[in-house]
Amino acid sequence: MKKSMKYWIYRVLITLALSTTAISGAADYHDLYSNGCCEPECCDLGCCDETESSELECCNSGSSEIDYSDSECYEETATFELWVDGLIMQPCQNLRFAQTAAAPPIMDCSDYLAHWDWDFGYRVGAGIKLPCDSWSVNAEFTCFRPSWAEALSVGAGTTIRASISTGAPFGFVPAAGVSSITTRMDLDYYTCDVVVAYRSCICDVLELTPYGGFRALWLDQSVAEVRIGGGFGVAPGSKTTLTDEYAGYGLTSGLRWKFFTCYPFQLLGHVGVSGLMGSHDLNAKAIQMGITRIWISEGVWRPNLSAEGSIGALWEYCAWDRLAHLGVRYENITWSDVFDPFGNGNNTFAIHGITIRAGLSF
Repeated sequence: MKKSMKYWIYRVLITLALSTTAISGAADYHDLYSNGCCEPECCDLGCCDETESSELECCNSGSSEIDYSDSECYEETATFELWVDGLIMQPCQNLRFAQTAAAPPIMDCSDYLAHWDWDFGYRVGAGIKLPCDSWSVNAEFTCFRPSWAEALSVGAGTTIRASISTGAPFGFVPAAGVSSITTRMDLDYYTCDVVVAYRSCICDVLELTPYGGFRALWLDQSVAEVRIGGGFGVAPGSKTTLTDEYAGYGLTSGLRWKFFTCYPFQLLGHVGVSGLMGSHDLNAKAIQMGITRIWISEGVWRPNLSAEGSIGALWEYCAWDRLAHLGVRYENITWSDVFDPFGNGNNTFAIHGITIRAGLSF
């Protein structure tokens, strides 16, 4: 069943709902069990001077007027941050790479869909918090390069159609004997964000950080399809390849939240949107019966919109006399109007999974 943009928007809304539920549950936990164990974020777990740390007023003291800047550990100089994320992600896009039917005329077709596997990627980032201020500037780069491969064998009396969207004259082809189609797709997904954020302490334990800035997306798709064997009487040994390169640039904005449950443990998450405009460069080549046909389409401009969300937990600790943190979270991002190389009309592309973060402040 095809999943529309509405389906993926619902997923982001569910993530937001889970975030709200987590805040409510953490608030109840904090009220019942904190017993003064929560220190302000700037306490640095003893990374700052012991005398200064001992004089800090606990953020659970009951006063909603306590601000991080009231403590002696408040950053009077700029603070730099570095972090790296390990990604365990899975793409979500319904891609039909082939259809079969018993015999013409075609009445009832069987669809064969690609199955994306979980794959690994990474994200690196850096930021600076301005001295004696709540403003910060952050930059992140994400790299994710998944792939999949599928093979389909058919026998005599079966018709088959491969559906790479190249304009090549490949319709349903009767198989004269046992033959197969092998399809492989590689995806290169890169994003780069440069944003400005403003950290705001809403109450003793809740911090909201709206952000906005620039986002770039580079999405390269490469598909190769080979018809193996001599069973295809019409198109023996045919091969089709397609590459599509998309580069889009635009704006992104959103809201991050952080809930201090029992320090140094925290709950955190975010919701965000982005709008980009970019160009598709399409290059398709088909080899059939020894004849090569090439289609090239360059500079096809189209907008891309995205919605995203995440929820997770963070643990802060002191390492090498610096404030460090480890975190894990679930995240999902959905893009609209992404090129479908198989011409199924499904232009919604999503990535979801787990990210594991390690960071250091200095």
